Amino acid sequence: MQTPSQNNRYTRKHPDYLQRARWHDYRSRCIYMITLMKNPDIPTFAEIHPSPTSGKIQAYSANLPIGYLIEKCLTIWLNDNPSIRLLNKIIMPDHIHLLLFVTEVIPVVLGSYLRHFKSLCTREYRNLLTLQNKSNLSLFTPGFNDKIVIRKNQRQNFYNYISDNPLRYLARREYPEYFRRSLQIEIYGKKYSAYGNLFLLTHPHKSAVRISRTFTTEDLTARRQKWDEIIRSGGVLVSPFISQAEKEIRDKAIFSGASLIIITDNGFPERYKPTGQLFDLCKEGRLLLIGPAEYSTRHSELTRRQALEANSLAEEIAIFPIPISTGNPHKP
Repeated sequence: MQTPSQNNRYTRKHPDYLQRARWHDYRSRCIYMITLMKNPDIPTFAEIHPSPTSGKIQAYSANLPIGYLIEKCLTIWLNDNPSIRLLNKIIMPDHIHLLLFVTEVIPVVLGSYLRHFKSLCTREYRNLLTLQNKSNLSLFTPGFNDKIVIRKNQRQNFYNYISDNPLRYLARREYPEYFRRSLQIEIYGKKYSAYGNLFLLTHPHKSAVRISRTFTTEDLTARRQKWDEIIRSGGVLVSPFISQAEKEIRDKAIFSGASLIIITDNGFPERYKPTGQLFDLCKEGRLLLIGPAEYSTRHSELTRRQALEANSLAEEIAIFPIPISTGNPHKP
């Protein structure tokens, strides 16, 4: 089973990473998870602090002055726009997440409302600056990322994802080895070996990729539309990526800034380290490799039974939530 190609044209994010869903009407009644990124030249929004309880790692976000400013502007913006309801939020050091419910059809697209919110935050920030400061800075980077709630359980999944942001941030900061070494894990009670970002297993926006000659044209079209939406919104694709058509989808995801959970046909040796593109994806937190619990030094061709098992595991992983257990002493 092959891993992603080393083609350099797939090592950067596609400029259309923030493109909107062409199939969706952004004036409609809908729920969205919105991500706004901090301008790199702006001070940190918040700090993440540990709060250990009962032997488990817990974390919370503590606003810094700009974080409080964003909270104030969010209250003003919501009061001015009663058609938009806030379901959850988190202010992180370098970004914010908003779970928004557009409760009725709005006269203009959601992006217009978000531009107003970002402008309000920037204006309030500039008002705090003296003439000696760079008063032309914007608080956020251009654009926004949106994930659209299209399935019944996604609203709660997105809600949990936002609430768990401080924990994921703290775990990556305090225990980077947790994401960059081979671990023994359990998924639905079965043991596997894994390398990479385990939190991708709990991501709210996942889909298994499998292409079969038995699919009708209509079925394959619908699946490709689903995968394109996962890629567009920076979600997670799960697959052994066996066929050439599946590999093309994988490479498109890498190029566009999405994340991958790759099912392999072998485990990992104790001192395993990925190379090339795989290493870069691991550093960015965009990759999780999952293989058999045991590592074999003998290479053999992938069998049909192994391919079916790998695709079955990918389908299971794509269903949220995934119960995970690991022998790692720093289990969050």
